[in-house]
Amino acid sequence: MNRPLVGLALSGGGARGYAHLGVLKALNRSNIPVDLIVGTSMGAVVGAAYVTGYPVDEMEAMASQIRWAQLLRLIDVTFPRYGLLKGQRLEQFFRWLTRDKKFHQLKTPLVAIATDLENKTEVRLKSGAVAAALRATTALPGIFLPAYVDNRLLVDGSLINPVPASAAIEMGAEIILAVDVTSPVDRVNLLLKAKELYRGSPANVTSRHRWQQMLPACLSIVSRSLELCAQKEYHSTRYLPAGKTVISVKPPVQHIKWFEFHRYQECVAAGEIAGLQVAKQIINLLKA
Repeated sequence: MNRPLVGLALSGGGARGYAHLGVLKALNRSNIPVDLIVGTSMGAVVGAAYVTGYPVDEMEAMASQIRWAQLLRLIDVTFPRYGLLKGQRLEQFFRWLTRDKKFHQLKTPLVAIATDLENKTEVRLKSGAVAAALRATTALPGIFLPAYVDNRLLVDGSLINPVPASAAIEMGAEIILAVDVTSPVDRVNLLLKAKELYRGSPANVTSRHRWQQMLPACLSIVSRSLELCAQKEYHSTRYLPAGKTVISVKPPVQHIKWFEFHRYQECVAAGEIAGLQVAKQIINLLKA
């Protein structure tokens, strides 16, 4: 291959992740190749569907059919110790979406980013069942049970690396399109209150320990997750290796809440416009 490798770094963001479809449409229209994809949360889901072999138009048609009635079928309630939902039905959906493929069977390399909640470190999932990796990267703390992979407690990758350009660089991409659909609109007050409750336990050490033992473990998970949110750093180009170029794209979808899946057309359109705006820059880099 006589051209630079093109990698996509796709952020999480729930329904806003449909903007990634628009970016993919723009790249296809401009005949820009995609050599690898690194995704966090919803970005990993969109990326997995794409490298499984779905045409973008078909992915958009699938998005148009998703309504809360369909999403409710994915709910499997559990005893709220570590999370409210088991996530087993969600993983079954991911098996269907990815045609139950393993990573080595994908037409294009994919990496899904998850967070090791115990060690507060980034985990890059790129082997085994793709559905299991998607289950881990989308495990919203306090809502879904964490995923256990290789004896690690894994949750949503957005906590540690919301826009995983760094991972795309280390995977060998030379031109990285970092698509950011994160938004502060997702800072849910309920989770913040849970953190305050957890930290607001009695000052006495013995009493505090007993009080915390009485709280559901999911509040501890939420607390640790929110601390990670406060510490996380978005991708930076300050220390880019020679020959690497990161192009940041932020489709204007920040006002859309993560659960507003009915607004898929708005998100796809915003992503396509944003993708077309940088397409010429990418083409020029490929020709250089």
